[in-house]
Amino acid sequence: MVADQPSHKPNTSVPLNECKKFYCVIKANFGDHSLLYGAEIDAISSPQPITDTLIGKTIELIELKTLPMKVYNEIGTVLYDKYGTIPFKTVIRWWSQNYLAGIERLICGLKNRYGEVKMIKEHPTQNLPELSKPCCNVGKCKKFCKIFLDHVKKFVIKDYNECMYKFYYDASNDVINYSEEASNDEMYFFLKSWFVEKAENYNSTFQ
Repeated sequence: MVADQPSHKPNTSVPLNECKKFYCVIKANFGDHSLLYGAEIDAISSPQPITDTLIGKTIELIELKTLPMKVYNEIGTVLYDKYGTIPFKTVIRWWSQNYLAGIERLICGLKNRYGEVKMIKEHPTQNLPELSKPCCNVGKCKKFCKIFLDHVKKFVIKDYNECMYKFYYDASNDVINYSEEASNDEMYFFLKSWFVEKAENYNSTFQ
């Protein structure tokens, strides 16, 4: 669905290599919270090849999805077809993923029973909630996100080398709980010492 160069056309004869991934580190504001996080990006629309950072470039981040031409629920009702109706849980997952990363457009390929994409649908991220039945209430999603971030800011007071915080949501009581884990606990450890050292060295060269 995309090409490796702005001047090239997509080569649909090449199978998808799911081992290839492209990640961006994104800085965004959510209310009075400043967020810094990594996000997997499917495609970039750019008038020029990108060989280094995306900073200062005129680009558009694009999300790619595929779905069967028809998806059925337990009673056999068509939930997604060529007319554009998408399951509620799918829409809310797509919207939240795009919203936080600032991705304004989602391109969806509809597959036949053989896994071949036969139709392309484009959806602006802001219109995704209108495509589900029932319609997604993104206001509740934003409210929950704010409550969670407020919770994080209140309780996270130790640095990464002192401990790691594990948050979990108790849906039955509508409560967000947390625990403090050892900073070197391999079950949750994700910032390797070599990465932290390189990041600090990189940051010091631009100060």
